[in-house]
Amino acid sequence: IDVKAEKSRLEKAKAVLEKEITSLTEKLSQEDFVAKAPPAVIEKNQARLTESRESLTKIQEALERLAGV
Repeated sequence: IDVKAEKSRLEKAKAVLEKEITSLTEKLSQEDFVAKAPPAVIEKNQARLTESRESLTKIQEALERLAGV
Protein backbone atom coordinates (compact mmCIF):
# COMPACT_ATOMS: atom_id res chain seq x y z
CA ILE A 1 0.00 0.00 0.00
CA ASP A 2 1.25 3.44 -0.91
CA VAL A 3 0.73 5.21 2.42
CA LYS A 4 1.26 8.68 0.99
CA ALA A 5 -1.30 8.13 -1.80
CA GLU A 6 -3.79 6.61 0.63
CA LYS A 7 -3.44 9.55 3.02
CA SER A 8 -3.99 11.93 0.12
CA ARG A 9 -7.10 10.04 -0.99
CA LEU A 10 -8.50 10.00 2.55
CA GLU A 11 -7.78 13.71 3.05
CA LYS A 12 -9.70 14.53 -0.14
CA ALA A 13 -12.63 12.36 0.93
CA LYS A 14 -12.54 13.99 4.37
CA ALA A 15 -12.73 17.48 2.84
CA VAL A 16 -15.70 16.48 0.67
CA LEU A 17 -17.55 15.01 3.65
CA GLU A 18 -16.83 18.02 5.86
CA LYS A 19 -18.26 20.30 3.18
CA GLU A 20 -21.35 18.09 2.81
CA ILE A 21 -21.87 17.96 6.58
CA THR A 22 -21.65 21.73 6.82
CA SER A 23 -24.10 22.17 3.96
CA LEU A 24 -26.63 19.69 5.35
CA THR A 25 -26.34 21.08 8.86
CA GLU A 26 -26.99 24.60 7.60
CA LYS A 27 -29.91 23.45 5.47
CA LEU A 28 -31.53 21.53 8.33
CA SER A 29 -31.06 24.45 10.73
CA GLN A 30 -33.01 26.84 8.47
CA GLU A 31 -36.51 27.20 9.86
CA ASP A 32 -37.96 28.08 6.44
CA PHE A 33 -36.58 24.91 4.87
CA VAL A 34 -37.80 22.68 7.67
CA ALA A 35 -41.22 24.33 7.70
CA LYS A 36 -41.78 24.10 3.95
CA ALA A 37 -40.03 20.87 2.96
CA PRO A 38 -41.97 17.62 2.85
CA PRO A 39 -41.15 15.27 5.74
CA ALA A 40 -39.58 12.77 3.33
CA VAL A 41 -37.08 15.39 2.14
CA ILE A 42 -36.13 16.29 5.71
CA GLU A 43 -35.72 12.61 6.62
CA LYS A 44 -33.56 12.03 3.54
CA ASN A 45 -31.32 14.97 4.44
CA GLN A 46 -31.06 13.82 8.06
CA ALA A 47 -30.12 10.32 6.90
CA ARG A 48 -27.46 11.75 4.55
CA LEU A 49 -26.11 13.83 7.43
CA THR A 50 -25.89 10.79 9.70
CA GLU A 51 -24.21 8.71 6.97
CA SER A 52 -21.75 11.50 6.21
CA ARG A 53 -20.82 11.84 9.88
CA GLU A 54 -20.28 8.09 10.17
CA SER A 55 -18.13 8.07 7.03
CA LEU A 56 -16.11 11.00 8.32
CA THR A 57 -15.46 9.17 11.59
CA LYS A 58 -14.21 6.12 9.68
CA ILE A 59 -11.94 8.26 7.52
CA GLN A 60 -10.51 10.03 10.56
CA GLU A 61 -9.83 6.66 12.20
CA ALA A 62 -8.10 5.42 9.04
CA LEU A 63 -5.96 8.56 8.91
CA GLU A 64 -4.97 8.04 12.55
CA ARG A 65 -3.95 4.45 11.79
CA LEU A 66 -1.90 5.61 8.81
CA ALA A 67 -0.22 8.28 10.90
CA GLY A 68 1.37 5.50 12.91
CA VAL A 69 2.80 3.82 9.80
